[in-house]
Amino acid sequence: MITTTSRRSLFAFWAGSSRYRHCGDSLGLEHSPHRIELPRLLQGCKRVLDLACGDGANLAFLPEGIDYTGCDYSAYALETLMSKTDHLSMAKRVFAGDVRQLPVETGSQDAVISSYSFEHFLEVPTILNECDRVLRPGGLLVIFGPDYTAPNAFSPPQAAIIKGNRVRLLTYTLGRLARRLRHARGRDRVLFEYVEPLVLSEATFQPDHDLTHLTNHGMIGKYMKSLVYQQVELVTTAPSPDSLLKKAFATLGLWGKFGDARVVLKKPIEPVKPRKIQVTERLVHRQPD
Repeated sequence: MITTTSRRSLFAFWAGSSRYRHCGDSLGLEHSPHRIELPRLLQGCKRVLDLACGDGANLAFLPEGIDYTGCDYSAYALETLMSKTDHLSMAKRVFAGDVRQLPVETGSQDAVISSYSFEHFLEVPTILNECDRVLRPGGLLVIFGPDYTAPNAFSPPQAAIIKGNRVRLLTYTLGRLARRLRHARGRDRVLFEYVEPLVLSEATFQPDHDLTHLTNHGMIGKYMKSLVYQQVELVTTAPSPDSLLKKAFATLGLWGKFGDARVVLKKPIEPVKPRKIQVTERLVHRQPD
């Protein structure tokens, strides 16, 4: 995994950089079609935890009367969130902290939402277990953001690795395809892949160059199913293929898993023993492996 020193540098960057928050605003993610679905998805939910909430982009899409709790590592982002005047009827509480250890009471939340955040996370199984802990029986877990399921769907750090090199492109694509097929066999294998973020070596920050997790919403759903969650939705919003390679994946049925995605999962009402699975976490280095 990423070294302890690099991890500390990355967390320090997230915590203290207002420049990072402004770069995020330039991406225009507040207009995500997945956010528009939040009122429907959260119907009947009163207590909602917004995981890695940033400056509160989800607030404008939440139903009235929500008891809202926001968590983020950036104090600057949380100050911006609390200054927003929309949804004045909403009870808002925020805290700065590590999403791997949430200071939230067990079983206290009707829903946990996370938007455009899981691609920034390390130790994804630990975070998913925390979501499970704070959700009440029958509660909802809603996650959406970029999806890198397709073998040729590269995050910005990976795109910088390839840099137009066709040999690297082919090597990475075939390697990822082989790993995904290996872990797709059966329901007892789950793979989470990570990449070293470029922000640790760049003089000037570029949007999304701090991404670490190659988010695969299908794998997230598969992991939560091992905790006996019901998968309510798995929705992708794939752009049209614009190259021969992408069109080939579309023909194979893989292209529909490229782009943004949303997974919605429901916690079982009655306590159920989790199913044993093999979880692999793999670091993709900045040099081809």
